Amino acid sequence: MLHCTRAIVLKTVKYSETSVIVRMFTEALGLRTYIIKGVFGKKKNGTRTLLQSLSLLDLVVYEKPGAGLQNIKEISIAHPYTSIPFDAHKSAILMFLNEIIYKSIGEQESDGAMFRFIYNQLLALDQTASEIADFHLSFIIRFTKYLGFLPRNTYSEHNAYFDMQEGEFVNVLPLHTNFMNPQHSYQLNMLLQESPHKIFQNASRRNALLEKIIIYYSLHVPAFGEVRSLPVLHQLFTTTT
Repeated sequence: MLHCTRAIVLKTVKYSETSVIVRMFTEALGLRTYIIKGVFGKKKNGTRTLLQSLSLLDLVVYEKPGAGLQNIKEISIAHPYTSIPFDAHKSAILMFLNEIIYKSIGEQESDGAMFRFIYNQLLALDQTASEIADFHLSFIIRFTKYLGFLPRNTYSEHNAYFDMQEGEFVNVLPLHTNFMNPQHSYQLNMLLQESPHKIFQNASRRNALLEKIIIYYSLHVPAFGEVRSLPVLHQLFTTTT
């Protein structure tokens, strides 16, 4: 059966001398793996440029129930990035978001709301001319809503500790080490209120909170593992902010 759908490229792996296997998050079908033949042939050199990390695509695909590898009939770019490829900070954020999204999305049916959130955030990153130093923090907190572990914003002067295992702010120190101190908890509260701008006085505080949020992900996403793009992001923003 043929389906028309938007898609976001998550990972591309070379399969043979001419073909690749591409993992994509599609709007209509959810997470899918496609084999694309002839990518390295002379007639399809342009296809390779469509398969960069988090490229936004329009697809016409064949859907064969139960098949591990699906096939694509037509592929085209839905939105070519105009600033991300030429901006080191945006490129670093894109690389980081790609890793977070890829690690977090499980084998599931289509989730249109999640897809549209990611898609629109990527468009916003590409189009914004505003400060982006906190963009990735805002994204990964808001992304938890679609993953099912959005922090319950019970923050107050008394509920000043964020319990990362329970996903809520509490008024006493938890009997484990997976919690945020009052400073990090306050900053998280501000992010939950979608007020990320000017929260951080310096990059070290931003990076410290980001590391805490990564721990939060690791507690709630099975086999989340190490985030390899994190040091690059830390270094780039530390040296320029």
